[in-house]
Amino acid sequence: MIIVSRLEPPLPLARWRIQHWLTELHATDLRFLDGEAQTFFTNNMRGNLSSDVINQIVVRTEGWITGLQMAQLSLAEVENPEVLARNFIGRSGRIVDYLVGEVVTRQTEEIKYFLSMTAILERFCAPLCDHLMANDSIIPESGRLIDCLKKENLFLISLDGNSFWYRYHHLFQEMLIQQMRKQFSQNQQVLIHRRAGEWFARQGYIEDALRHLIIAEDFDTATELVESQMHAVIDRDPSRRELTRWLKLFPRGVENKRPALLVAKSFQKLFSWDLAGMISLLDKAESLLKEPNCTTPEDRTQSLLGDIAAQRAICQTFKPDVQKGLHYARQGLQLVPKDHNYLHTSALVYTAACMFFCGEKDDALLMLNKALTEDCAAGSINSGHILVTKAAIFSYGANWDAVEASVKSILTLHKTINQADYWLGYAYYFLGIAAYECNQLESASEYFSEVEKMRYRVTTRVYHEALLGKALVGIAKADAEQVKKYSAAAYSFAIETKDPFSKQMSDLFKVKHSISIGKILSDPVPYKFTDDSTRYWLLYVSVTQAEYLVHKGDECALNEALDCIENGLEMARKHHNLRLEIQFLTIKALALKYTGGHNAALELLEKTLNMAEPFGLVRSFLDRGPLMAELLSLLSATRPGNLYAKSLLDSFENQTPSADSAAPAAHFSILSAQIATTSDSSVLTNRELDVLRLLHDRLTDKEIAEKLFISVTTVKSHTKSIYRKLKVPNRRLAVWKAMQLGLLPKD
Repeated sequence: MIIVSRLEPPLPLARWRIQHWLTELHATDLRFLDGEAQTFFTNNMRGNLSSDVINQIVVRTEGWITGLQMAQLSLAEVENPEVLARNFIGRSGRIVDYLVGEVVTRQTEEIKYFLSMTAILERFCAPLCDHLMANDSIIPESGRLIDCLKKENLFLISLDGNSFWYRYHHLFQEMLIQQMRKQFSQNQQVLIHRRAGEWFARQGYIEDALRHLIIAEDFDTATELVESQMHAVIDRDPSRRELTRWLKLFPRGVENKRPALLVAKSFQKLFSWDLAGMISLLDKAESLLKEPNCTTPEDRTQSLLGDIAAQRAICQTFKPDVQKGLHYARQGLQLVPKDHNYLHTSALVYTAACMFFCGEKDDALLMLNKALTEDCAAGSINSGHILVTKAAIFSYGANWDAVEASVKSILTLHKTINQADYWLGYAYYFLGIAAYECNQLESASEYFSEVEKMRYRVTTRVYHEALLGKALVGIAKADAEQVKKYSAAAYSFAIETKDPFSKQMSDLFKVKHSISIGKILSDPVPYKFTDDSTRYWLLYVSVTQAEYLVHKGDECALNEALDCIENGLEMARKHHNLRLEIQFLTIKALALKYTGGHNAALELLEKTLNMAEPFGLVRSFLDRGPLMAELLSLLSATRPGNLYAKSLLDSFENQTPSADSAAPAAHFSILSAQIATTSDSSVLTNRELDVLRLLHDRLTDKEIAEKLFISVTTVKSHTKSIYRKLKVPNRRLAVWKAMQLGLLPKD
C-alpha cells in the first residue's frame, strides 16, 4: 500500500515503525539537490540558466519541488529569465497564491493567528511564542499549536534534536510576513518585535534580541543591552568579532548620541589597530558623558569613564606618550571592576608596559609576575594576556630566550587550561619574531603559519603581520614565489578588512622588498618621521623610511636619512627599545659609509656588534643587504678577532642569491676604488674563473659540478677560494666585484 498525504494519517505508525513494516519519505527526502535542479530547469525551459542562478533558486526554495516549479513557470513568461531569476524570492505571485490558497486558508483561525504572530521570528520555541501572545488569553498553549503544525507538515523545520527550536521554510515565512503586514498595524508589528527582543535578552540570546529591538527602533533598550553585555562578550571573545556583529545591526549614526555605543565601537577599532579612530570615538563619548544634561545614570557614567580611560591608555602608549599612557592606565585600574577581566587586565598590563618605557623595567616585571601568580591561583583566566605583555617587553630588549619562555608558557598552560586563540595567536607571532631575528627561518615560517591558520580568531593586525612575516622569510631565503604569494595576500587582506594601518604596512613592505632586490622605488611615500618605538611589529616604519633614504643615495636624501636616524635613536633609547636602536645603528653605519665616513662607519659597526652579540641578533644586520656584508668584510679584515662579525659574514654567505636581484652598481660606487685595491684577483686559477662565470649565470653548486664534471665538494672549495681572494662574503658580491675588476662582462 502507498499512502501520499501532507498530514500524518490516523494509523498506528509508531508500532509499524518498530516492526519495520513502514518506509517513510518526508519533505527532506524529496528536496531537489543542485544537480537535480539543474536537470529540471534544463528540461523545462527554453533558455539556459547559469549554474550559479539555479543554485541561488535552490537555496531560496530549499529544494522544494513545488517552489522550483513555480519559479520555472514564472521565468518562462519573461524574455530575460536570467535577470528575474537573480531576484527570485518568495514574492512570486504564483508561490504566494499557492501557499495562501492551498495551505493557509485551510487552517483553523487559531493556527492562522499563531502563524501571523510568529512570522517575524527567524527561529522560535514554545516559551517564546507564549511570551509573544501573553495578553491573548484565547490562544491555547503554543506547544500544542507547534505540534499541530508538525502533524500538518506546515513547512516547519526542526533546528535541534530535542524538538525545541524551529523555523519556517524561507518561502513560507516570506509569505507569512506579507500576510502579517496586511493583518497588523505598524504599532502592533513593533510591539511583537519588542516582545521578542525582551524574551531573547532575558534568555541570553543577545544577537537575536538586538535584531528585534533594532527593527522596533528601540535603540535605547538595544544600547543598554550592548552596554550590559559588552565586557562579557569581550571576555568570551577577545577578537571582538561577536561584538562587531552586534554593532553592525545598528543603523549608521545611532551611536552619535549614545556614549555606550561609541565606547563599544572603540573596542572594535582596537581590533584593527585604528588608534586614530579610537581616539575620535572616545573623545565623543567622554564629551557626551560630561554634558550638563547627560541622562546616563552616575554608576553607568563612572563605568564608561573607566572604559574610556583604559582604552586611552592603549592609544597613548602607542602614540607614543607613555606618561599619559601611564596616567590613563592607572585611572582605568581604579575605575574598571576586576570582573571585567579583559579590560581590567588591559589597564594593568599597560600600566606595566608604560613603567617599562619609563625605565622602570624591574618594577614592571614585578607587577606582571605578581598579577600572574594571583591569576593562576584564580584559574588562569587572564594569564595569556599577562604573558603576552611580558613577551612584548622582552622583545623590546631583544631578550629572545625570555620571549620564548613567556609565550611557551601560554602554550603549556593551554594544554590543561584553555587559553583563547586570541592569545595563542600572539604567542606564535612572538615566537616567529624571535626565530626570524635569530635567522631560524624554517622555525619562523612555521610559527607564522600557525597564526595564518587562525585568521578568524586573532586580530587583523597579528594576522596581517604573520603574512608579512612569511613574505620576509621569502626575501631572506630568496624565494621570489613566497614573497609574491604572501605580500599579495597581506595587501588583499588589508583591503578586504578596510584596515588602513595594515595597508600602510603592506606599502612599507613593498619599499623593503624593492631595497632588497636593488630596485629602489622613486618616492614611494612622502617622508615623515614616525615614532614607532613602543610598537612590536616586524617592520618599523621609521627604520624602513631611513633605509629607503640611505639607498636613494643623493645628498638631500642622505641628510634626511641621518635626521631620521638620529630622531629614531633618540626615541628608541628613551623607550628602551634595544632592537630598534640596533637597527637604526646599522643603517647609520651604511649612511656614514655613503657619505665618505669610512672609519666612522666601521667604528659604529663595531660598537653595534658589541651591543647585539649578547642577544644573538642576526637579521637586523642581514636585512641591511650587500652593503652591510661589505662593511662586515672590511671590519673583519681590520679586526680579525671579531668573531661575531665573522659569524654574520658566514650567515651572509649561506644566503641563496635571489634570481631577480643583483647588487646595483649605484650601491657600491663609493666603495669600488677601495674594493679593487683590497682584492687578489690576479691569482684566480683557470678553474676558479670557470666557476666564477657559472656563478654569474646563477647556477647552483650541483649544476656547476655537472657542467664542469667535478664534485659538489670541489665546487664549494673553489667558491670559498674565490671569496677569499676577492675578499667578499657571498656569490652575489663575488660576481659584482668580478665585473668591477673586468673579470666578467658587466650586465
